[in-house]
Amino acid sequence: MVVQPASWEALGVAKSFGRAIAVLFGQGLDEVCKAAFEMGADEVLLAEDPALVDYRAETFASTLAAVAASQSPDLILLPTTTRTREFAAMAAIDLVPAFSWI
Repeated sequence: MVVQPASWEALGVAKSFGRAIAVLFGQGLDEVCKAAFEMGADEVLLAEDPALVDYRAETFASTLAAVAASQSPDLILLPTTTRTREFAAMAAIDLVPAFSWI
């Protein structure tokens, strides 16, 4: 699995706000999990599923929304990539009811 450098940058920014939790999507994430801790993650959540090996915006969005709803984070930071722009917008729509303060 290849991790975009922007992902590590987002983790660094998250860490500057305090405790940072990384969420990894895919399968066979052991090495990436170790790298996330080395890059400063305080905790790593693994979304390991064969459906997450290949990028599909809907699958990534529903996974992100489910993780966010279960964790109730104060802030969600994502790297700026074409893919994250796409699935983050979809996940935000799913999260509006969960975060009724909007």
